Amino acid sequence: MSTPSCVCLSVRALYGNFGRYLAGGPEDCLKHVVLVSLLRHFADDCRPFTFIDAHAGGGLYNLECDESQVFRNHEGGIAQVIDGVRDKAISGTVYRLMYAAMARLNIVLGSHGFQHYLGSTAWALQWLRCQDQAMLFELSAGAAADLRRSLSTLTASVADIKLFQANSYEELVRNPPVCHQRQLILLDPPYDSARTYFTWNIYILWRLYNDRPKATLALWFPHYSEEQTEVLLHRVQQLDLGQVLVAMMTLSRRSRQLLGSGLLVLRPPDDLQDSAPTGKALDEACNCSTPCSNGRQGDPQNCTCRN
Repeated sequence: MSTPSCVCLSVRALYGNFGRYLAGGPEDCLKHVVLVSLLRHFADDCRPFTFIDAHAGGGLYNLECDESQVFRNHEGGIAQVIDGVRDKAISGTVYRLMYAAMARLNIVLGSHGFQHYLGSTAWALQWLRCQDQAMLFELSAGAAADLRRSLSTLTASVADIKLFQANSYEELVRNPPVCHQRQLILLDPPYDSARTYFTWNIYILWRLYNDRPKATLALWFPHYSEEQTEVLLHRVQQLDLGQVLVAMMTLSRRSRQLLGSGLLVLRPPDDLQDSAPTGKALDEACNCSTPCSNGRQGDPQNCTCRN
């Protein structure tokens, strides 16, 4: 696969603050349920691993801030998951662990209830151990500053944490940092253009899959239309990347013109489907019209998530 002609991505000027509008919504819940399931698997093995967050964002998000109140996405996402766990309507282990982590964090912060929501980096730090690493990339200066403040709050982690204000795709390809052999790489790009969606995410999946033979990769993607998602899955299929797990949900109410969202997981752990929660609880909590489901196939188009 040939390298695209330019490594620099065009990123919305305000993207660094955009996460505040969306934090805790159904899309975040799906992404973080899968991420926590992966982190649990990696932490169950005593060998060290490196967590790489290619688009780390701000780390922690105040669900009562002005930006969060614009769309109030969290009310259809994490707020309903919290209520479900509290009322014992949701019993999955991952959901209970997420509930407990949020409760602990908000107590430490002296927050009102569940005022603060954890971004991907903050979730990862709940599972990283002293032998592990975190490589955090964030291009936006504003989001990187927020992330530094968040890291100063999340001081309980004893892992080796490095923050790079840089283009993660460029750095991971041209100047790859020294990492442990076992790696969990989360790709959660802004999807600000068709070029980002089709060219760079496909390329980086292919490149990292081949360059890092012990890495598990997870790519979040928006589900804008059946046609666009079919194109993505077809192109991943053409790359012959081995087994690919697809987790996907559609929403009964559109969110920012989204029909839903999904994750592609390359080199998924053998026991991930057994240890990850079923989609039923998240379906009910997040107003999904099509069940959150996952499939594990060599051919992503045949995954059960394509219901």
